[in-house]
Amino acid sequence: MRKGLLFFLILLAGAGIACFAAADKGPETAPEGRSPAEQELIVNGTFTDGIRGWQLDSSGAKPNFQIININGVPGQVLALTAENRGVARLSQQVKTPTPFVRVRFKANFLSTQGNGYVSVAAMDDDNQPLARFGWVVTGELPPAAGNEKWEDRREPLNTLGKWLEEDFLLGERLQAEFPQLDYRQIRGYQVDLVVSGGQHGVLADVHLLARQRAGLGLEVIQDQAGRTLNEDFTITTKIGNTGENVQQAVTVRAVEPVGWGLVVREPVQTIETIAPGETKVLNWTVRAQRPSTVNFGRPWEMLFQIEGGT
Repeated sequence: MRKGLLFFLILLAGAGIACFAAADKGPETAPEGRSPAEQELIVNGTFTDGIRGWQLDSSGAKPNFQIININGVPGQVLALTAENRGVARLSQQVKTPTPFVRVRFKANFLSTQGNGYVSVAAMDDDNQPLARFGWVVTGELPPAAGNEKWEDRREPLNTLGKWLEEDFLLGERLQAEFPQLDYRQIRGYQVDLVVSGGQHGVLADVHLLARQRAGLGLEVIQDQAGRTLNEDFTITTKIGNTGENVQQAVTVRAVEPVGWGLVVREPVQTIETIAPGETKVLNWTVRAQRPSTVNFGRPWEMLFQIEGGT
């Protein structure tokens, strides 16, 4: 099965439309369970070539790292240790504007002292974080910030070898955690492993996977804004096949904004067949259920995605 994916962000207050396309960078090593339509963005995510592709920064005492093998973990594993007064950060930044990225990684922190966390950030044109969320396994929670969210995964006995394993869709997480985020500003993502104060961290099987388009494209040709509360209205989308093959069972999904400001009567529609050069039109019935004042005065955002094609 070949799958395509293209996002449009509709700002239902006349602010316009933004298009996000998947990156063209090919995979280095395909992780287990990867869809054929997913492209690897991370360089050397299984550490088969040391820390090539990764940036190692530190302050205080010089950090120690080793590349090791662990039974049941694909590829090789990075073990990073910071001395008692040191801080070590392993990071990699990838360039792609698409919010539809799948994140997968495994991490472990083996010491009862010091801090240890993993984070993923959406970056802007200046390589500054627009939004960051992460997982704190040991130590103190970072200070609260408007563009940062942290999950507390700390346990009294973190030396038992329990892995932190994550596999999720980045766009959905960003939308849930940062509804105010302007997706048009995203230019890439950064993954960080940070240890300090004597902590010993292990990172493995790291992947950021972007979807290929497979010749399918989506365009919004009717954007009706400024609707009355509880009024039903229509958003019209046009799906085109610019590839060389007939696509079948093409699934298109309308992603409602967090907060139920807009509700779609039928959020998933399927196009049975679309030939090369052909265009199909899909209409979406949407209800303006909550005022924009509930969304801190910001317009509600509707996201459309093409999820399939055989």
